[in-house]
Amino acid sequence: MKIGDDFHGVIDEYLADCKAEGGTPQISYKGTFKVQVTLELHRDLALAAEEKGESLNKVVGEALREYLHS
Repeated sequence: MKIGDDFHGVIDEYLADCKAEGGTPQISYKGTFKVQVTLELHRDLALAAEEKGESLNKVVGEALREYLHS
């Protein structure tokens, strides 16, 4: 038996348990995703972040948190 077989066996068992219990398998998120915006919005966000001494990632992350909690 190969090491990969153990891994695949555990995954198959997890998926079978989810199906039997009527649940959905958890999805793993890595914290990055691509967002496409207009050139103007990208520029404006980058300039605003720079003025505040923050990264564009931080500004976008804060805006998304505010959107979720408003």
